[in-house]
Formats: sequence, structure tokens, C-alpha cells
Amino acid sequence: MSKKKTKALVLIVEGSTDETLFSALLQDHFEAKGIKIFPYRTDIFVPQRTDDPNKDIREKIRDFVIRELERQQISQTHVLGIIHIGDTDGTFIPDNNIIVSSQASSTRKTQYSDTHIHVVDDGQMGNIRTRNRQKAENHRRMICIDKITISRKEIPYMHFFMSCDTDHLIFNLRNLSLKDKEVLMDEFTDKNDSDAIKTLLEKHMDICPNGLDPFRYTWDQIQLGVNSLVRKTNTPLLFSFIERLLLSDEQTTDAIQKV
Repeated sequence: MSKKKTKALVLIVEGSTDETLFSALLQDHFEAKGIKIFPYRTDIFVPQRTDDPNKDIREKIRDFVIRELERQQISQTHVLGIIHIGDTDGTFIPDNNIIVSSQASSTRKTQYSDTHIHVVDDGQMGNIRTRNRQKAENHRRMICIDKITISRKEIPYMHFFMSCDTDHLIFNLRNLSLKDKEVLMDEFTDKNDSDAIKTLLEKHMDICPNGLDPFRYTWDQIQLGVNSLVRKTNTPLLFSFIERLLLSDEQTTDAIQKV
């Protein structure tokens, strides 16, 4: 398989297992040196106490990308686009599906199932309801964003989801420790090539009716009922996004050479 050459394609993910999975997914299709994976190491869509209250989620993401570009000494002029993959974590479920349950405990205050988020007490229920409202608002905001501007350059941006999270979708297992997640993902990517990974992801993407936009349709579907707790994704769409970026870059290069 011939690999497509890229300048720098930024991929924002949440953690180490996402980094391992999507590196394996893309490495057989595009030059590895062109894929720049930026793990945020926590959920960027959930407000943190250290966040600047004067900046919205778009600015928070933009600032993170700028920091990582500077850290890796990459000029924004070389960035073709930004792919952002986030976990849904049951964000869009009704409040009534967040329940106090014996499935949660003082050491594991929040646990997930296919129909509910289980919490240890009423206080944690309030925390998760607040988290879901804030996180849902931020996801919806970024679904509508198609560019992020850095130093006056408009960089194409697209936001995709994994539900309920990456480990749940890939292994059909929930509430794993970080160590278990990393061991399982390393074993999985060692045994499966990028085509096998892509096939698994496609299996869990909603089939879009003719005439509708698959990106918008899959995002609409994940926000219904308890869908954001079950195994769904729209990450297979990232390939067409990358192809459009590469085509646009080739056309721009050709136009410059003809001048």
C-alpha cells in the first residue's frame, strides 16, 4: 500500500490508548512523520479549575494546539488540518438515566452501563449532571467549527467521537483501569492492521440515509436517548476529511508552481 505524503496532520486525542489506536489506524495510509498526535491526557471538553474563564472551548483547543506545535517545533504554516477525537462518556443521556447505584463505590464513584451512569451518591449525581451539560455544550459548539485560526492561518478542523469511549468501543469492556486499557490496546494493535481496525470502526458507525450529510447525521444520532453510552463512532469519516485536505494542498501547490 502506497502511503500518502502529508506535511503535518494534527490529531488531538484524549489519552494513551487513543494515541496507540489511531497511530496504528493511520500509519499504513499516510506517512508516519506527517501524523502529529497530541494527547490532551484528560477530557478537554470538561471544564477544569485551571481553565481561563474568559476563554471558550474553541480558544481552549486553539491554545492547546499552539502549545503543542511550539513544543514539537512545528510551524502552523505546515499544518494541513486538525482532527479531534473525543469520548462521549454518556454525555447526552437524560438526567433520569444518572442514578445512585450499588454498582458505584467510594473508590469508583462513577460507573457506566449501556443504559445508565451509576454514581455513588446524590452529590456525585449532581456532579455528573453538571459535567454532562457542560461537556454536551462544548461538543455541540465544536461540531459546528470547521476552522481554527492560528497566526492568521485558517486551519481546517473536524471533530469526531468514540462512544462510550475508545476502550468500550474496541473491546466491549467498561470501567477498566489505565493499566488494563494500555495492555489490551497494545495487544490489539499488535494483532490487527489498519484495515482490520478500520473495519471494526465502520461496524459501529450508523449508516447514513441517502441525501444526508454523514457527519451531521452521526452526530445527531449519538445525541439521541442513551446512544452516547453504547458502542458508536463516526471516526471512519476522518479518511475522507484527510483526502480532502491532501487534495486541497496539491491544488494549492500546483497553483503556486504555475504562477
